[in-house]
Amino acid sequence: MNWNLRFDKGGSEVWLYNVTEANQRGDFVARFKYRKPMINARAFAKFLSANFTPAEYAAAYAADGAPLRILKSKGYVSPNERYVAEALAARAAVFCG
Repeated sequence: MNWNLRFDKGGSEVWLYNVTEANQRGDFVARFKYRKPMINARAFAKFLSANFTPAEYAAAYAADGAPLRILKSKGYVSPNERYVAEALAARAAVFCG
């Protein structure tokens, strides 16, 4: 079974659902908030579809319930974390030269 992801935007939040024939409303996958949610939501969805099956993610979600922790178990790094890591590396290169 493949992913059929749908984004719902509302205010400063973005909700991500997996839509199936059995559930046209969609099964909840994750919620994103703060300033630039679509950057994080797109990166999350891309990693999710490349590294998890819907059944595998649903089982992990039922056991843990934390979408970010589930993806991090397979090596996910958010765009915000990547930006901070690159900025710190650049700063270290300048000062440690």
